[in-house]
Amino acid sequence: MEKLPPLEKKDEITIGILSEENSRQEKFDEFLVEAIDEAITSLGEPVKNTLYFHLDNDFKINKDTIPEHISEFSDIIHKIFGLGASRLEVKSLKNLYSKIHMNIQGHEFECSVSKWIEMDLSFERCVNNVRKNFLALNNENASQKNYIIKEIS
Repeated sequence: MEKLPPLEKKDEITIGILSEENSRQEKFDEFLVEAIDEAITSLGEPVKNTLYFHLDNDFKINKDTIPEHISEFSDIIHKIFGLGASRLEVKSLKNLYSKIHMNIQGHEFECSVSKWIEMDLSFERCVNNVRKNFLALNNENASQKNYIIKEIS
């Protein structure tokens, strides 16, 4: 087996940054799955179990891969629940905000579900905006921590 050259300091930093970004992404996905699960659980265990069963068997989307298939997931629940799906999506977003401790800002929560639909705020678009803000916020915090460490050193 060929021996690889040792990593340079800049390579170690790059690898560290990438693993931190992946870790934050995984944490966000975990929060999203929990938030959606809590919203679906509000419909009752039998409904939740049936929904997950059909997602997995009919659409090959298991609970943990919902973040990777958020658009398909949204389409599926809209086919199943009709307009009621929007309420599940709003509840999921509110749960997500509380999990990541972000203030609920923006017009999507200041209006009724019908207004949310009318404004064409898709669940996928909202989740992607929250994801972007969460990752940016964590990047700022990481940069501040790195700056503080450099100042102390």
